[in-house]
Amino acid sequence: MLQEELMVAGHPVLEDVQSALAHVETRAQQHAADMERRMERFMSSTCGTLADVEARLQNQLEDALRATQSVWGV
Repeated sequence: MLQEELMVAGHPVLEDVQSALAHVETRAQQHAADMERRMERFMSSTCGTLADVEARLQNQLEDALRATQSVWGV
């Protein structure tokens, strides 16, 4: 009954809708995979740099702490 209602000029609209949804799902999966690959490339290209920055900041913080302690005689 539902399928009969979804006929327009003898053309099964339900099949078109199902096909369109399948296409959208496929494209969404492809897009998600592409975004995941981009994120992985970004992370691999920046992780080393971020680790270097973190190490330098940690060293500067420790140097500043030592300098402060020596000024205050701690």
